[in-house]
Amino acid sequence: MIIYKYTGISDNLNDSLVNGRLFFNNPQNFNDPFDCNFLLETDCSAQEKTEYIVNSMYGQGFSQAQIDEAVNKALNNPNSWDNLINDAKERFLNRIGVCCFSKTNENPLLWAHYSDKHKGVCLVFDTSKSPDFFSRTYSIKYRSNYPRINFIRERSRFDELVLTKSIDWIYEQEVRVMKDTGGQLYNFDKASLVGIIFGSKTGIGEITRIKALLVTNGYNTFTQKASLRQASFGLDFQDI
Repeated sequence: MIIYKYTGISDNLNDSLVNGRLFFNNPQNFNDPFDCNFLLETDCSAQEKTEYIVNSMYGQGFSQAQIDEAVNKALNNPNSWDNLINDAKERFLNRIGVCCFSKTNENPLLWAHYSDKHKGVCLVFDTSKSPDFFSRTYSIKYRSNYPRINFIRERSRFDELVLTKSIDWIYEQEVRVMKDTGGQLYNFDKASLVGIIFGSKTGIGEITRIKALLVTNGYNTFTQKASLRQASFGLDFQDI
């Protein structure tokens, strides 16, 4: 799969190219406040609640009395159970890391929003050339309503928490790569960076510098420059 990473020209881009790595953000830091929202179902049997609490607390330094107290609260106080599940959801979202890409390099809005008003670049990745880095790569699902997930019975659907967005964002054709821990850098195989597209407003000095950086750091990539079409709204790309 070929996917695209829009970014401005900055120290972060330099680091990515020199060291072959990308930053995986925590989804709680995303700019869309609707992102990662969902309808959390907490309706579970007494046995399911008990098993969840025991499995969560066992081996974590809690005494049997503390575990029994937690179970008793969950079984007899609905608010306590709901709070426990909401805390677990927040811990999940605070732990994982996400790096965002797109299936398209042609959308002027993406260039404007994520590549410094067309002055940045678009990194072109071939996911097949770095299978470990891209092992958890998913396309975003766009919909009008939040997904509904039972936190206990549907734990296999947890990834959906960060893979569903409002249909208003469908133009982005977003793809997300996930890691178990966020807030850190992960290395990709440099062979997977197969191209760099410079924005229509990227300066010649930056283009020259970045092309030299690619050679110095052992990349074998194509380079292109975007330009505005003359008779219609859109972009064309030429090899440089």
